[in-house]
Amino acid sequence: HLLPDFMYKYILVKLMNTSASSVHCVSKGLASHLSQEYKVKNTVCLYNIFNLTKIEVLSQESIEIKQKYIINIGHFNLQKNQKDLVLSYSLMRKEGLEDKLVLIGDGILKDETANLVSELDLQDHVIFLGKQTNPYKYLKQASLYVSTSLYEGLPAVFVESLILQIPIISYNFQFGATE
Repeated sequence: HLLPDFMYKYILVKLMNTSASSVHCVSKGLASHLSQEYKVKNTVCLYNIFNLTKIEVLSQESIEIKQKYIINIGHFNLQKNQKDLVLSYSLMRKEGLEDKLVLIGDGILKDETANLVSELDLQDHVIFLGKQTNPYKYLKQASLYVSTSLYEGLPAVFVESLILQIPIISYNFQFGATE
């Protein structure tokens, strides 16, 4: 969470119930959770909108990576949990995985993640691309999208992966992953 718990449990719930005609949620699971756990009234699931044509067109741009790779796109923070991804990737390399790991994004834990990559001697196998204005061109060429997020609503990158027909492996977090 970005705010202290009392903000979610009391102040935001009161505001949602007294000031909002409806509360829009990005997944059915999140809408149900808000209704049941926090007694938020009038929740509505409203999925994000995606411009399929734009995603398809942008995904056709060429990239500099020629090796086969798996990919993760997200802000480097505790929620996105790239540390587990790097640790898992290290184990998979020991079992014979040859694909590179491409990480797209920035954030407060990017340096810590890079240090872990070095500690595990994976510098030649993990590619940090930073934040990208067009991540679709990298996503389209990936053999697999991997998420180690601890919690989400319904990740946009899951829908984008499906649009581009990229398989997804994910932790089974509470909302969205199964939708």
